[in-house]
Amino acid sequence: MSGYNDEWQNSWISPTQELEGWGMRAYKFAGGTGAPLNLMVQPTQFGVTGSILAKDASTGTWSMTSLRIDSQSGAGTGLVHGFGNTTDEVWVIAWYESQVSDCDYNFASCGITTGSYPSTDITVQAGIITDPAEIDIISMTAFDRDLDNVDDSVEIDIEVISNAFFEIIEVTFEAFLNNTLRDTITFAVTAGNSIPTEDSVWFTPPESGDWTFEYMRNKDYKPGLEIFKNTKNVFILRTFSKIYGLASLRIGWGYGDKKIISELYKIKPPFNVNKIAQACANEALKDNKFLIKSVKHNILWCKKVKKELEKYKISTNNIGPNFFLLNFNKCKFSADKVEQKLEDSGIILRESSIKELEKRYI
Repeated sequence: MSGYNDEWQNSWISPTQELEGWGMRAYKFAGGTGAPLNLMVQPTQFGVTGSILAKDASTGTWSMTSLRIDSQSGAGTGLVHGFGNTTDEVWVIAWYESQVSDCDYNFASCGITTGSYPSTDITVQAGIITDPAEIDIISMTAFDRDLDNVDDSVEIDIEVISNAFFEIIEVTFEAFLNNTLRDTITFAVTAGNSIPTEDSVWFTPPESGDWTFEYMRNKDYKPGLEIFKNTKNVFILRTFSKIYGLASLRIGWGYGDKKIISELYKIKPPFNVNKIAQACANEALKDNKFLIKSVKHNILWCKKVKKELEKYKISTNNIGPNFFLLNFNKCKFSADKVEQKLEDSGIILRESSIKELEKRYI
């Protein structure tokens, strides 16, 4: 083993090490936080390649993926998701595929007539990515696709930024008509080194109506509509209070089976939502610029809060929604004491309703 690390307060880098032709070096990593593990093998010569071995935390089985080799620099990169959560041990194995065939260098069959046996120097870098890749809608532009002088389509431009050395990000766009999923597309965007990558989606609605769009990058993410659209006993509620900024108007919406809605009408008060709130909600649905601004604002402050929490060894879920599940396992303060201290200062947090989480999480 050529290197090992299980402390992730800072990124880890190996010393510069020599690697002979067809020689091999192995590096072990453990003790992750649940965030992705960012890996790079940097050689001084082209021809270095390698693999990443990851051990599944629940089954103990191993999986292997190849390092991605950059054609310009010869560096190998990789990314392991769920490091310290779904994956509890990672090995990076690198070797030098020299142009000289593998052989005993004392024999002439190596083809070496002068000089020394081929070798390269390598360094290995590893670090935890605390901020996931960002996806922002930077513009939405209507245009005339069939050239009949009437705008009939929309071009949605996005920007992706990843702090990984290299990452292939699957982005899913969904189009809804009157809150009903009508179309979806998933495509891959490559990004890395915090350099913005731009891409775009074109969409032509097949019919007129109130169309809205959602996007996500989590491969396992599914919207509530998609999960429950064929169920008869689930009613989904959404609010204008958060992303639309209409908290004081007390307005939201919901969707579910017609029988549930029919029963709700029997008990609905006659004057439950005022006309001003309804008018504001209608206008909010049209204001895509404010929606994009709200998403960026949410991500910005989530990052700042997460960074401050990590100074006290309080880990959290990945940034995405507008809430944090705070894990105090490695913090010198208990969840109970922090919660009480915040309450004494007038800040009331939502208590965990799961018994197993009460002592260690807020």
